[in-house]
Amino acid sequence: MKSKSVIVLFLGNSILTDDKIGLILGEKLKKKLENLGYKVEILEKTGLELIDYLSGYDLAVIVDSIKTGKYPTGSILLFKNTDLEETTLFKSPHYSGVFDSIKLMEVLNLNPPRETYVLAIEVENPYIVSESLSPNLQAIIPFLVKKVFKKILEVTENCFKK
Repeated sequence: MKSKSVIVLFLGNSILTDDKIGLILGEKLKKKLENLGYKVEILEKTGLELIDYLSGYDLAVIVDSIKTGKYPTGSILLFKNTDLEETTLFKSPHYSGVFDSIKLMEVLNLNPPRETYVLAIEVENPYIVSESLSPNLQAIIPFLVKKVFKKILEVTENCFKK
């Protein structure tokens, strides 16, 4: 890895059905990413709570769930912070909180990441209290682990080429 600093945040809620997918993927990828020099955090936090984790990094990659109903379960949508300012796709406290926090960091000169990306995984049901993932999402965890790892590497490599 080049000299740019990267943090990867895996977000989710462990008691909400598919919303925990970020936490599960984080557990499966943490050691592998850390061995490549990435800072990795697996968190049940959102919005302003993330400021301390994001400060000082060149690049932040955030892995979390999303429910749009527009894509098959397990689809991975990639958004840069500037994309999210222009879309109405995300009407969620997770995403609005993340990018509102980054804007606040900029205004207060709190050293926000130079670039932030969200890898949003389309899920079936992120709202019901349950210890289990939906069966369709559970069935594709090995695929998602490989795909998310590959996407993280692609995002970081593209940023390093700039």
